[in-house]
Amino acid sequence: MKIALLFRLNGYGGSVRIARFIYDILVANGHEVLAMSCRKYEGGGYFDGVNYTELNIKRYDKDWFYTSRFNFFKDIFSDVDMVITTLNPNYPIIPIIAKKIGKKVLISEHGNHLGVRGIKKRFLRFLSYKSADLITFVNQFDVDYFSSFKNTMLIRNPVLLNLDVKLDKKENIILFPNRLDDNKRFWFLLKAFAMIDYEVRKAYKIVVCGDGDCRDEYVKLAAQNGIKLEILGFVRDIEKYYAKAKIVALTSKSEGFGNVLMEAIFFDCARISVNCKAGPDEIITDNFDGFLCDNLNEFAKKLEILIRDEAIVAKFVKNARESADVFLPQSIEKSWLKAFKRIGA
Repeated sequence: MKIALLFRLNGYGGSVRIARFIYDILVANGHEVLAMSCRKYEGGGYFDGVNYTELNIKRYDKDWFYTSRFNFFKDIFSDVDMVITTLNPNYPIIPIIAKKIGKKVLISEHGNHLGVRGIKKRFLRFLSYKSADLITFVNQFDVDYFSSFKNTMLIRNPVLLNLDVKLDKKENIILFPNRLDDNKRFWFLLKAFAMIDYEVRKAYKIVVCGDGDCRDEYVKLAAQNGIKLEILGFVRDIEKYYAKAKIVALTSKSEGFGNVLMEAIFFDCARISVNCKAGPDEIITDNFDGFLCDNLNEFAKKLEILIRDEAIVAKFVKNARESADVFLPQSIEKSWLKAFKRIGA
């Protein structure tokens, strides 16, 4: 089968990583896959080594009747049998057009439904879901919300890191493996950490594997509060930082899944997260294999517990390991193969 697989750009984002995972499964099972990015990016990413097409999709500001968009995608999809898109929040018109011209359609969602705002966008999402042969979600939160649709399936994200990276001894590191942007709210972690007595926290440092527009603001905030902070930017060998860290923190306003909480399991890191929508409460059971927090004060108190109490850390690490197998690539690959079979691929 000839399949068009669309992703945002050839970078190191979570949805791109899963798009590459899907690509490899399809190719390994004998399909011809045309990988297509909607944007140009020079920095390299998960599709390095793959011959992919940069679509450079226009904005179409005055295409009120979607005629130009229809013709654009119709030409691109003319000789494929199936379209798989990871772009649905920004390009819900893709499944609609693909179905209109007789193609099988699979939508792979990676955020959560709360991220789509506005009547027009929600209406187009509804039409795209009606057009799709199958929609995959990474969280039960969305599966439940769209329970009226019968063409949905839950497929978690797999751990796609080098699991052989191990260290003999952990260091006093709180790892923040995320972008420094408004949604990831790194300031929340800094303020919570600053609320802990200095004599307790002084042996720890916070390490960021990520970068973003808020970097300078966060460096200043850390300095004002006597916080040891290292911002490493985006790193390719993030495994070694998971291996060093005792604690992994997530402070987002919103998530689709919360990959960092899943990845931390495999490197024996204690996990603490804001109980945002969606994902964290599907990966962590509070006080059993990690901490979930509803506000800044609670986050600070629970973070201090992790810093003070090695026994709690050991308990969380041991209990989290009980759920590790379901996130292994071979387990998630089976789910994708079931998805492809369900729609005749």
